[in-house]
Amino acid sequence: MPKIKKLPSGNYNARVYDKILGKTTSITAPTREEVKRLAARYELEVKKHAAGDYTIAEAIDSYIKSKSNVLSPATLCTYEGNQRNAYNAINAMSAAAITSAQLQKYVNDFAALHSPKTTRDVYGLLSASIRQLYPDKAFSVTLPQKKPTERHIPTDNDIREMIACANHNLKIAILLAATGTLRRGEVCALTYGDIKDDTVHVHRNMVKKPGGGFVIKDTPKTSSSDRYIPLPAEVIAQLGSGDPEDRICTASPNTITNEFSKLRDKLHLSCRFHDLRHYAASIMHAIGVPDAYIMKRGGWSSDAVLKSVYRNALDDKEKEFVNMANEYISKAIL
Repeated sequence: MPKIKKLPSGNYNARVYDKILGKTTSITAPTREEVKRLAARYELEVKKHAAGDYTIAEAIDSYIKSKSNVLSPATLCTYEGNQRNAYNAINAMSAAAITSAQLQKYVNDFAALHSPKTTRDVYGLLSASIRQLYPDKAFSVTLPQKKPTERHIPTDNDIREMIACANHNLKIAILLAATGTLRRGEVCALTYGDIKDDTVHVHRNMVKKPGGGFVIKDTPKTSSSDRYIPLPAEVIAQLGSGDPEDRICTASPNTITNEFSKLRDKLHLSCRFHDLRHYAASIMHAIGVPDAYIMKRGGWSSDAVLKSVYRNALDDKEKEFVNMANEYISKAIL
C-alpha cells in the first residue's frame, strides 16, 4: 500500500506507480479510508497489467503516451484519431491473447471500408503497440496491396488559371508552391522576415496539434526542408510587404486545402495542392536542372518522389519535346 499523506486542503493523497505503463497516478479523496480503498483498487489494476493482461485499447494508449515526446504533433494527431475511431471492434480484446486469425479478420473488415494506405497505417500502430508490451509476439497478417500513387500534375495553363481566379491567400499559396516548392504548412508559417532580397528562407512549419488547432514549429518537416529558395522578382512582388513577424499567408493549412479544392472543382481540374510542388519539380527537370538541385530546392531527402513525379510528365511539355524530336528527325533524314 502506498504512503498516504494529508494535503493542505484537508484531503488525503496517495501516489501509485504502474511500471508497465511507466506512469504514476495520483489518487485524492476527502478521507484517508477513501484514498486507501481507491489505491487498493488501482493496485489491483497494476497487478493485472504486470501479469500481462492489457486490452488492445490500453496497449495503444500506452504506446502513444510513450512516444508523445518524440513524435511530431501531426503524427500524434493521426495516432489519436485512429485511437478514437479505428479500433472499436477489438478495443476490449486482450492484447496478450489476440491471435493472427483475429487480427486478420479485423484487417479484412477494416479494409472493406477504407483505403489500403489507411488500413496499413492503422495496422502499423496496432502491431507496434502490441509488440511494445509483448516483444516476443509475432503475427502473420496479410495487408491490402498498396495502390500506385496517381499524380495529376497541372499544366502551365492550369497554373495561370488558378492564379487568376484565386483569392489573395490562396494566390500566395499557389505561387509559393508552384514556383518555390513550398508545402502548405511551410507556406502558412512563412513571415516577411524570412524574405531577404529575392530569397525565401523556409525553416518553419505549421502543423496540427493534439486537441485541435495548429501550431508553428521552429523546425521544418525534415532536416533537408530547411532551405533557401531564390524566387523570381515578380513572385516576390506578389507577396506584398509587412512587419518581419507578420505571416505572408494568414490562412491555415486546412483552409488552403478547402479553398484549393473549391477552385480546382470550379476549373474542372484533378490535381491536389501538393501536386503544385510536383509541377515545380517537373518544370525544373524538363529544362535540364540537375536532380541534386531539384531535391535541395524542394527539401526532398531522396530522389524516390522525383522519379515518381517524372513518370507523370507534364502533358504540354511532353508534346513540346515530341514535336522537337519529330522536327529534328524530319530535317535530318527526310
